[in-house]
Amino acid sequence: MNHPDEIKACIAEFPSLDLESPHFAGVGNSIPLGSPSLVDQHLVLVGNVNKASSDMTLARFPLINALIQEGRFLYFFGNGPQLFPFRRLESGAKLPPLFIIHGAGDTIVPVEGSQKFAKLLLEKDPEAKVVLTVQLGEHGFSNSFGMKHPWLAEGLKLVTDAWESQKE
Repeated sequence: MNHPDEIKACIAEFPSLDLESPHFAGVGNSIPLGSPSLVDQHLVLVGNVNKASSDMTLARFPLINALIQEGRFLYFFGNGPQLFPFRRLESGAKLPPLFIIHGAGDTIVPVEGSQKFAKLLLEKDPEAKVVLTVQLGEHGFSNSFGMKHPWLAEGLKLVTDAWESQKE
């Protein structure tokens, strides 16, 4: 959404599109009373410092779930406009062709965000090119599949055609 004229197509897998949904505010997430906060425990270990870092091992992956469950996701990630695609669509943002893949049973990033986003995108821009594919499974599916899997065909054609058209 930041560079729609420079990005020719996009594939979004299990995207966190609706960060203002009750899910990301911790509403309805059950944490047993008296449970220690995983986020607070982590901050004590590393110190409450403002550092940007990456961890390709996914060792800190449980922290994202804790941030969501504790309703602290936006506190740590902020509220910059780049985090809120729905607001940006409402303001007239345009998107390149978009292929969204999501698991129907995703408990980390609910599929409803992708469904609402695709619907709003087409309402705001009926000419938009978007394919939303929802498959059984959790976040990341946990099923193996290859590039020739039938449910990938329509979305891959959308993005491939967009990329190929730039070569002409």
